Amino acid sequence: MKALRPEWQVGLLTSAALGNLSNSEADFLAVNIGLATRFFVHAVHIKGKQVFVWTVNDAATMFTSAGRGADGLITDKPAMARIVLPHRANMPVIGRLILEFAEILGVFPELGEQ
Repeated sequence: MKALRPEWQVGLLTSAALGNLSNSEADFLAVNIGLATRFFVHAVHIKGKQVFVWTVNDAATMFTSAGRGADGLITDKPAMARIVLPHRANMPVIGRLILEFAEILGVFPELGEQ
C-alpha cells in the first residue's frame, strides 16, 4: 500500500504481538489494551509512531490508556472520553498516582456511565 500511495497514513490493527511491532512499516499501531503497556507504548514512540488503544469503553480503561501514554482511544463511548480524559489531564500528579495504584490493586472508583 505504501508503494502505491506513499502519502497515505497506514496503520496496523492487531490484538497480538508476534515480533517487534514497532519495527513494522505502519505509520501507527492500533492495539488492544492488553498490548498497550507503558513499555510497549514507549518503544513505539521511540520509533516515531503513534499508539491507539481499542476498544476502550469504560472510564477505568480510559484512565489506564492515557496513563500508559496512548496517543488516542478507539471507543464506542466518545461522550464518556470527552469527560474522562480532560478530568484526568487536570488532576494533580498525586491523584493520578493514587488511581494508578488502585489499578494495580484491581480497584477503581466509579466515575459514572455516560
